Amino acid sequence: MISHVPNEFLQYLKLHKDCSPSLMNKASGLCSQQLDVSTDLEHIRIRKMVNSVLTEIHLMRAFVRLSPIGEKVLYGYIKPKHDIVPRVGYFLSRRFPNTIIILGNNTRSWISINNNGKTTRSKGGPLSETVERVKDQMADNKEADTEDLWKTYYWSQYIDDRRNVKYHKKNMPKKHMDATGIKVARNQNKITLDDFE
Repeated sequence: MISHVPNEFLQYLKLHKDCSPSLMNKASGLCSQQLDVSTDLEHIRIRKMVNSVLTEIHLMRAFVRLSPIGEKVLYGYIKPKHDIVPRVGYFLSRRFPNTIIILGNNTRSWISINNNGKTTRSKGGPLSETVERVKDQMADNKEADTEDLWKTYYWSQYIDDRRNVKYHKKNMPKKHMDATGIKVARNQNKITLDDFE
């Protein structure tokens, strides 16, 4: 959980699903230090809302699982409570430069790419439609080998401690896993992807 309110808390507050113009107006007269220590009920509510958004951004970055389309496109399912998908997309596009990142769900999709330090973003329809359009456009071109891309992504996500399902469930709330479409399977044989090479 986030322990303090950041200086740019207004940016995070406006991403909260329950944020209203009147609440933004009240919060604009405050500073982050006031929110950190205040016992006023309205200030506590604002602090909790900011922390809720920050926590969800952190968890969605960790939980979203990306699948490749060709060599330079990754897509993943994400359905958060707050309006944070562009922030998660920005983070992932910087993590995988020159790779198109498509995040979405059954109603919307968000596309981002970081090219030479500049991030470009756009919105689209449902994730499945956006992915199909990308696949159709790529079908005209020769499909590149995705093995290197997959290995890089797999090892960036792999943490040996995650084999402990009990520990994993303790630290990874089910509601956030559901929001990214992840299903946990018990790996009783301790098999990894490397065992299939």
